[in-house]
Amino acid sequence: MTIRFTLLFLISSCYISTAQALLSHNDYAQSVPLHNAMKGNFNIIEADIYLRDSIIVVCHDTNEISDAPTLGKLYIAPLKKYTPEQLKGKILLLDLKEYSPLLLKCINKMRTNNSDLFKHMSILITGEFDRDLLSKSKDGKELLLDGRLSNIDSNISKEHMPIISIKITDLIRWNGYRKIRRQEALKLKSIIDRVHLSGRKIRFWNVKDDYQAWNVLRALEVDIIGVDDIEKYYKYKTICH
Repeated sequence: MTIRFTLLFLISSCYISTAQALLSHNDYAQSVPLHNAMKGNFNIIEADIYLRDSIIVVCHDTNEISDAPTLGKLYIAPLKKYTPEQLKGKILLLDLKEYSPLLLKCINKMRTNNSDLFKHMSILITGEFDRDLLSKSKDGKELLLDGRLSNIDSNISKEHMPIISIKITDLIRWNGYRKIRRQEALKLKSIIDRVHLSGRKIRFWNVKDDYQAWNVLRALEVDIIGVDDIEKYYKYKTICH
């Protein structure tokens, strides 16, 4: 797609491509976690996680840990109620808010204990940790890694690190609150092309939930669209169709 053609899309009412995946960002904050995203055929379900006495819990901040629901109760048990066809290709994205070797071991134990579930879907981990080091470790090699901008040209295989996720405001000032400028679109497109050349998919975060922002991301051929307001996205999709 030429940048001229792309910019024509940026000013259009909407642009929907079935090739692009949807990510339910901070899914646990939804009015109905997991099920709203599954109903909307979201491909990736994201949960922030911590450890509480060697048990994985879901929450955003450390002051919420003591009352936080467990990953097993909020996601693992409900996911088992879906059919293999419904789970096929789905990804559980776990954001390790406080990385530790013990947390990684607990994730692997959870995956092994629920092999009937994870033979149909995958676990992708993200957060602040050394991707290159983790990719070579015993506990890291069985999990998919969510890469960063610095990992685009990494020697980690695209199968092990299939996605590059970038905070959009680390690249440009635009984050959906206004029309994107041509130079900003060109800069994003150059990064997107680099990621695609590496054989990986790209996602930007810190983007406003807005029709205009979703139009831009889709027109620029961003592979994964992060959504916080699922109900708003339902309306957007309805209008576009």
